[in-house]
Amino acid sequence: MATAARAELPSGIADTPSAFASTDGGLVLLGVAEGSAAFPVTGVEDPRRATAALQAAAEQMEPPLRSVIDVVARPDGAVVTARVPPVPRDERPCHRRSGGPCASSFVRFGDASDQELLCRFGVLAGSAGRSTPA
Repeated sequence: MATAARAELPSGIADTPSAFASTDGGLVLLGVAEGSAAFPVTGVEDPRRATAALQAAAEQMEPPLRSVIDVVARPDGAVVTARVPPVPRDERPCHRRSGGPCASSFVRFGDASDQELLCRFGVLAGSAGRSTPA
């Protein structure tokens, strides 16, 4: 997921770690414009705030996530990266602790996060002894 996030963080940034961790993992890039073939760097005005928001989102997850978050200084602006690892299949779905598995877990499809899919099909780790599909 790449997003310009120059001055403001995307509204769904707290859901992205859940979506990536519940599938194959992923890379968040803040300060990079998505939607063009070139992916131009727009930079993040406050990399510390962006880093703190990504760290806080990872810390809210169950199971806990150990995302690797870095700031890459570039001449055209700072880029904040977060590598989100996948959680083991038997611990999925990854979700915000405060919301519970159905209300706060997401999966990633292309460039979108989908919450409803998990609840619609009852794909909840530990439910009736079922595990999540690959």
